[in-house]
Amino acid sequence: MELKYKSWDDITINIYNKLKNIKLDIGDEVDMLEYNVELLSVLCDVDVQEIENLPLSEFNNLLKQSEFISKEIKRGRTKFIYKINNKEYFFQTNPRLLTTAQFIDLQTYIKNKNEIEYILSCCLIPNGKKYGEYNLEEVIKEIREHLSIVNALSIQFFFIQLYRKLKIAFQTSLEKQIKKLKKKNKNKEVEIILEQAMNLIQSGVG
Repeated sequence: MELKYKSWDDITINIYNKLKNIKLDIGDEVDMLEYNVELLSVLCDVDVQEIENLPLSEFNNLLKQSEFISKEIKRGRTKFIYKINNKEYFFQTNPRLLTTAQFIDLQTYIKNKNEIEYILSCCLIPNGKKYGEYNLEEVIKEIREHLSIVNALSIQFFFIQLYRKLKIAFQTSLEKQIKKLKKKNKNKEVEIILEQAMNLIQSGVG
């Protein structure tokens, strides 16, 4: 038997989530053994029983090969084009191209889900398409099942930094518009809408 996933570059978001869900009671030798069995089950993509039936020497050898799990995931350089499941996705880094729908979805995902594949679906666009011109749930599924955690964390880090800057700029612009409306004492309905938008922005990432 051999590991199916031999490095962090092989680990997709979906597999990463499975690894995170393995319970471990530090200091409990029995629990540690069970943890390692579950760990190898995920990394070899086989049932737990198959791991339990391995000769101890083979089990220990696989365990040694899995030591990369204890090392930090190093972010790589971001790219403009990512191939995910043999499909090209454009990494949208220009804030001027961000649509209102993308910004609202991003706010919602950060506030309610905070799951990386949902956040990345706001900036990884099927090549040749515009945001919303495709089945978003299918894209989220593709990202979850086929994008490596190394690329995912690299994209998320870059995009969240960009988003924070955009959020500050948007918030400043809204504050100016609200102040102008209050001075003129006009367009009460518009003022209320702008204040609601402000509250939505403030509820997202700080």
